[in-house]
Amino acid sequence: HIVLRRTIWRKRITYLHFKNMDGEMRRQVAANNLKASQAFWDLELGIIDYRELKKLLDEIGFDGIGVIEQDMATATTQEAFEAAKRNLKYLQDIKII
Repeated sequence: HIVLRRTIWRKRITYLHFKNMDGEMRRQVAANNLKASQAFWDLELGIIDYRELKKLLDEIGFDGIGVIEQDMATATTQEAFEAAKRNLKYLQDIKII
């Protein structure tokens, strides 16, 4: 966060990809050469604090596009759709979008 606050490049950020992952699972993925998609979680549940990110985006005046990205290679279409709806609702609830 500190780097983004201080950098002159923050004005050049035109879009963001929203993802989140479980910290412990991320360590297991790295240690055991597993697929990274196994560590991804719903935005609200992972290690990134999206409420704090919202504050930072407001602070730097971000007015770009956000893409909710959920790697769910083994999910059914319905599971992926439900995850997308949950993540969209969460971002709306915290007013990041």
